[in-house]
Amino acid sequence: MNTRQKIIVLVGQTASGKTSTAIELAKAVDGEVISADSRQVYKYLNIGSDKVTTEQMQGVPHHLLDVANPLTQTYSVSDFINDAANSIKDIINRGKVPIVAGGTMLYIDTLMGNVLVPEVAPNPKLRKRLQNQIKQRGKASLFEELRKKDSRRAEQMIREGQSDNPRRLIRALEIINELGKVPDKEEAASTDSPLKDFDALWLGLHNDPEIQKERINKRNAEMLNNGLLKEVQGLIDMGVAQKQFDTFGFEYKYPAMYLLGIPIIQDEPPTLEQVLMKMNSGTWRYAKKQRAWWVGRDEINWYKPEDKDNLIQLTKKFLFD
Repeated sequence: MNTRQKIIVLVGQTASGKTSTAIELAKAVDGEVISADSRQVYKYLNIGSDKVTTEQMQGVPHHLLDVANPLTQTYSVSDFINDAANSIKDIINRGKVPIVAGGTMLYIDTLMGNVLVPEVAPNPKLRKRLQNQIKQRGKASLFEELRKKDSRRAEQMIREGQSDNPRRLIRALEIINELGKVPDKEEAASTDSPLKDFDALWLGLHNDPEIQKERINKRNAEMLNNGLLKEVQGLIDMGVAQKQFDTFGFEYKYPAMYLLGIPIIQDEPPTLEQVLMKMNSGTWRYAKKQRAWWVGRDEINWYKPEDKDNLIQLTKKFLFD
């Protein structure tokens, strides 16, 4: 008899329907949702992060929302692993089913033991050099440096759609500087993952590209119509710096530029039309990176958002048969 604990993992592109699907699934199997979203962990980031509302939850408990203050804290992958593991333990102890759902790929894969986060402390001197290198020679120079020092990690970042992500490039070079290379997935799988004794059912949501793009454009327009500018202005009034908005995603970066009077298109005054255009194109690029991260993963069972009944049926079979 299998006595291993069971967990549900729900992944997919932004605006693919993960929030509503996770809620319907939780209602069907007496579950609770652990949000795996690197922006929804922060207080005050509500509309732009598409954070689930109390009404939308329909009574389903959600964990790891509003657990950090963006003015005083930087929430890390390690923070998420610790907090998620504690939430999962609490959910199981109360006889409920943990459902990890979200779009932050690194959060989920690290939690599940597919990615190792090395215990390498930040190196301020190296980071400053690399940031200056970006200003002088561009992000591509960091990727070329990574390719020379760890070609395996460089190729992996291409597959993940992260080869132009300066934060990820700097962190990879920081780890290489300390360890000589970025540990690979096989090494990660052998580490002491908090869920190493769990059986996981992986579920994925996907749409045809044209439908996915329509969903993104519609959601971004609704954000602007439903108070996103007011939310961003509130963050500005609290003291959030313009550079910090860049780390919160396109839904915060471009509205902040508009409100601060910073050109979105060179030599042109910022407009709301430019804000929406940049939000749409940036979110679509990110959605393609999410797709590149998960595509080809044999463990993921893919469904269209409208196919909730079959998704729930598979989940019940996994949990109860």
